[in-house]
Amino acid sequence: MSILITLVALVGVLGILNMIFTFGVVRRLREHTEMLTARNRVQGSGPKVMLGEGETVGAFTAVTVEGATLTQDDLADSTALVGAFAYGRSSCDERLSSFPRAR
Repeated sequence: MSILITLVALVGVLGILNMIFTFGVVRRLREHTEMLTARNRVQGSGPKVMLGEGETVGAFTAVTVEGATLTQDDLADSTALVGAFAYGRSSCDERLSSFPRAR
């Protein structure tokens, strides 16, 4: 009987320790969320995702879905919307379907 009481007490202590560690992790995640939110509010922090209106794309070389090589010179005489997607990546494949098609 005393072994059963000891085991129940041990499981109770482990449960309390687990709860304490879980609260610590949640608190740390909240701190990280606040830090990331504050960082995103600061203008100019992090990588630039998209060029502004009227900005020019730098020199590049890319391969189209059809396998043709494309450079900046190929788009010099046109207004183009260019998107970069990794072929075969599920997240890119999902976004590709919503990317505007040429008309």
